[in-house]
Amino acid sequence: DIRKYQASHEYREMHSIFKKKPFFYSLNKQHKKKAEDILKRFKIKLKKEFVVIHARDSSYKKFDGESYRNSSIENFRKSSEWLIKKNIQIVRIGNRGMVKCSFSKKIIDITKVNFKTHKELIDLYLIENCKFLIGSASGPYIIASAYNKPMLLVDMAPLGNVFPCAKRGISLPKLYKNKNNELIKFKEILSKKFSHLRLDVQFSKNNIKLVNNTSNEIFLSTKEMLKKVEKNNFKE
Repeated sequence: DIRKYQASHEYREMHSIFKKKPFFYSLNKQHKKKAEDILKRFKIKLKKEFVVIHARDSSYKKFDGESYRNSSIENFRKSSEWLIKKNIQIVRIGNRGMVKCSFSKKIIDITKVNFKTHKELIDLYLIENCKFLIGSASGPYIIASAYNKPMLLVDMAPLGNVFPCAKRGISLPKLYKNKNNELIKFKEILSKKFSHLRLDVQFSKNNIKLVNNTSNEIFLSTKEMLKKVEKNNFKE
C-alpha cells in the first residue's frame, strides 16, 4: 500500500521499496480478448505499433487544487505527427470531456468515445500493449509502471515527484520561476523544500510559477525515447 507515500513528502521511500520488490502486472486472456473485440469496432489496428499519449487537464478534477500538474495537449502535436510519419499509430487516452486537440483527425482519440463500463479495461489494455507511453503527472504513468512499460513523462511537478517508478523512462520536470520571473535553480528548490509543494495555493503563497515543457523539448525527448526503445538501451 503506497498511499501514505504517494500523497506525502516521502516519495523517494516508495521508489526504494519498488526497487527491492519489483512486480509486473498483466491482463488475463479473457480480458485481453474482450478489449480487442471492443477496439476492433473503432478501427484501431491492434497488430500495428502504437504509442499512447495522455495529457492531464482540468476536465477530470476541476477543483482539486493541483492544476499545476496539467499539460497542454497541443504541445504533443509535433511529437505525434513525427511518430505517425514513422508509421506508428497515436492513441490518446483520458476521460471524456478532455480538451479537444487540433490534430485529432490524425490520431485515434478515444477520449471522445463512450465505452460505458469498459473504459478502465480499454485503458489497461492500451497501456499494456503500447510501444511506449508519453504522459504527464497523472495516473496512467503509474499503470504503465505496473506493466513495466517504457515511458516519456513531461511537465512533471512538483520536483520531488519528477522520477517515474520505472527503470525504462525519461522524465522532464517543469521549471520553477520566482516573483521576478527568474528561473530558480534545482539546488534552491530542494534546499527550501519547494520540491514538496503539492497544491496551487502553496505555489502561489511562495510566489512560484511553474513553466511547462515546450513543444520542441517534448519532440526532442520523443526522438530520444524511440531510439532507446528500439535499441532497448536505457542506461543513464
